[in-house]
Amino acid sequence: MYKELDRLEAAVAAGLERVPKGGELRAAAAVAAKEYAIHFETVRSWQLDFVSNDGRFAPDQRGKWARELLIHEEDLQRKFHKWMIATAKEEKLSVDAALEYLNGTLLRPPHTTDE
Repeated sequence: MYKELDRLEAAVAAGLERVPKGGELRAAAAVAAKEYAIHFETVRSWQLDFVSNDGRFAPDQRGKWARELLIHEEDLQRKFHKWMIATAKEEKLSVDAALEYLNGTLLRPPHTTDE
């Protein structure tokens, strides 16, 4: 995009081309968008984000909220912590063992079978 922007700015300054409709930056974004098969407004917003953050992209804000997880309920958390302590003492604590305990024992609805 910047290569096209430089070319456009030089051509306009030299009088070889007229200022494109919407401005040089929009025209350069359109060229980059066509090359990458995305909308030019997407390229333009990325460029604005990059320039306004001193040459970096702003951190993504998706997923920054605190999630309400079932394991955060006090009684489940207490049972899980007690199980972790006992399993760690036996040196059998692992991610797989924790997943099995959570899904297979702690969070299993009552009156269900393995079938």
